[in-house]
Amino acid sequence: MSLKYIQPGSGSGSGTEADPYFFNQLSTAVNAADGESERTLIFTDGSYTTTSASITITKNITFKAQNVGKATIERTGLSAGGTPTYIFCSDTANTSVVLKFDGLNFRNIYIFFSATPSSIILDKILLDSSTTLAWSGTYGMVGATGSQAITITNSSFAPKFHDGSTKWIDAANMTATECSFYLDNSAMTTGSLAYNGTLNAGTWKNNIFMSEDSARMDATQDIANITSNCCFHQFGTNNAQGAGSGDGTNNVFGNPLFIDTSTSDLRLRPSSPCINAGTSS
Repeated sequence: MSLKYIQPGSGSGSGTEADPYFFNQLSTAVNAADGESERTLIFTDGSYTTTSASITITKNITFKAQNVGKATIERTGLSAGGTPTYIFCSDTANTSVVLKFDGLNFRNIYIFFSATPSSIILDKILLDSSTTLAWSGTYGMVGATGSQAITITNSSFAPKFHDGSTKWIDAANMTATECSFYLDNSAMTTGSLAYNGTLNAGTWKNNIFMSEDSARMDATQDIANITSNCCFHQFGTNNAQGAGSGDGTNNVFGNPLFIDTSTSDLRLRPSSPCINAGTSS
């Protein structure tokens, strides 16, 4: 029942805590973890770099950082306008699976899921980018090809967007709670950011949404069902562009005052209007 471990770099390990697999052994590590009752692959601290266009995962498994926020999977070698790596998740052997990412950082990477997994969980995730990127026009940062239930909790997103119309998240069948979304569209001169699906199809509660440029947001979404969120340059009649439909319930409309968006530090300053603005129920 022992957990399987993985470390950055290339080499040959055995998967134990003392001798972890290396990142170039990812498929071996996934298969080995899949054979354990815990079905968990532990990423030790460090930077896991790739230049590949995609990373395919084909098992029902949990990918967990040994220490939250200390393991980063990063696509390197991208310049402005480049296409991020995608992590493509599927399980060809099962029809009802749960895929989970816990405590990992993703840089210059987006995640999407095939029609096979039935439930996807992202917890304590940081997803950002080192430069402006051409994110997926269909899935954005996180999305699905089917009707999978996507649950995101306690996570932060700080991507930078290049010119062109795109999606920033798949909003269909989405539950997001206690997350921060900072969408840096300040470099965009054409196009706009939009949502795949409808926000009212999911559950959005106790989140913070902010974009730099309200004019580059497609804010026509009906947000009647979102509750106790902090929204700035996003949607709703109380936002600067006033293009949304309604203001939802108990939502705050104002600059959340993140500590430092340039470093993806989405903690709040003491004077933030979002502090204590959520609900515990």
